[in-house]
Amino acid sequence: MDLGRNRVKVHRGDIPGPFAYVSFRVDGTPQYGEFIVTTPDEARALVRLARTNGYDSIKVYNNLSAACFSTL
Repeated sequence: MDLGRNRVKVHRGDIPGPFAYVSFRVDGTPQYGEFIVTTPDEARALVRLARTNGYDSIKVYNNLSAACFSTL
């Protein structure tokens, strides 16, 4: 099952299913196994990547620096 395509179809009402929100997970270290961001430029690139791939939000974990967090 292709979650991305089926999610769009559900949201349009083409097929039945739950309305799902998908978050892009980010952290400043590999502790949680998420995408790692260590600079504001990387944070901006991550936002573009998440937007391009249809994510609804960014889920931030504890180890992200203040500079990166304020960029998100």
